[in-house]
Amino acid sequence: METIKKLESEQFNISTTKRLAAHPVLTAAENGTLSVECIKRFLLEQYYIIKSDTKSLEAGLEMHGQTSAAYKDFFEFFLSGEKIASDLHSKMADALHISPQEMAEHEPSHFCQAYPSKFCQLVYHSDPAVVAIAFAVNFPAWGRMCGRFRDALLAKYADKLDLSEEKLDFVSFFAEPIKCLPSLVNKVSNASRELKQYGNAISYKEIKDAVRLLQEYEILFWDGVYLAQGEEK
Repeated sequence: METIKKLESEQFNISTTKRLAAHPVLTAAENGTLSVECIKRFLLEQYYIIKSDTKSLEAGLEMHGQTSAAYKDFFEFFLSGEKIASDLHSKMADALHISPQEMAEHEPSHFCQAYPSKFCQLVYHSDPAVVAIAFAVNFPAWGRMCGRFRDALLAKYADKLDLSEEKLDFVSFFAEPIKCLPSLVNKVSNASRELKQYGNAISYKEIKDAVRLLQEYEILFWDGVYLAQGEEK
């Protein structure tokens, strides 16, 4: 898709990719110096992100599901993914001895929760095509981060925290490429063009702003996780 290729070649996207690849959470995890509190912070913040994203996707499905079959399929697919992620999250939380009470009492970081807040805004205020294209550009970088994070945890923390591949299925779930994503995005984009045939088309600037901000907020998520470094209890 031409728009996605253009976004991927933008300087902000290239810069974000480099910044994520060199993020201190990954480098510390890969050399075994990331604190256990950081690993737990990742999971605690994801608990609130899953809750928020689930509600946003439910709202998207309610608002747009009757408009187009492509919109319905898109929101239903990612909503089902959140259910899977939630189940896998609980398994990893158990492995790290994070109790439901600790999860409920955790105070979410504004750094980590900026991304789901922006996603919610996009669902409510933007065309589904903007959301879909943003996913297409941003998910590969998120997947690579999760893949390296999982591999580092297995290599450096398996014995210390009694971790296994199965216990890290939550992270692995996000690390796996979404094979059907290009097809879903293409169908949503085509549906949007058809519906806007006699209306105002979505500008490249609108899409670019959404992608750029989501990328900045993804970096903020990892920054928020790293704030727990040195907070060992």
